[in-house]
Amino acid sequence: CGDPASQQYLPPTPRETALGWMEEAEVVGLVCTHTCLPHGQAYRDSRGGAAEWGRAVFNNGSAGMPNFEGQRFGLITRVSADLHAVPPDSLYGVAAGGLRFDALPVHYDHDGWMAQFEAVWPAGSDAHASYHARLVRGPGGFTRRHAAREGVS
Repeated sequence: CGDPASQQYLPPTPRETALGWMEEAEVVGLVCTHTCLPHGQAYRDSRGGAAEWGRAVFNNGSAGMPNFEGQRFGLITRVSADLHAVPPDSLYGVAAGGLRFDALPVHYDHDGWMAQFEAVWPAGSDAHASYHARLVRGPGGFTRRHAAREGVS
């Protein structure tokens, strides 16, 4: 979960698998948190017409550290029953299955957090080795374009 530049980004879960999980759970959205990198994707299914998104998967990545290269904010996922209320700070989102899904930034005192982090986990510690580069630069090469996938803008 540190700097994914040293890893290959995982491909999206196959469409049939994600839809199967949602159908089995009888939900229109699957919302996850803190799995390191953000992801938003919409799916057409038998619930909606050909022009409508029927289901969505959203993952905020991390609320407490950068999710995109060169950015210094966390993310949360907002789910709302108001399909037309797009938050002004939405980075990307979609209306699917009667709900509105949006990725919203979580701003924090980056310099203050880095001072605390380095006081507790100095250079040479495992946490410093795992997270420092991501906290300073964001995950290498990962942008909003990577997170906002099919159907999400």
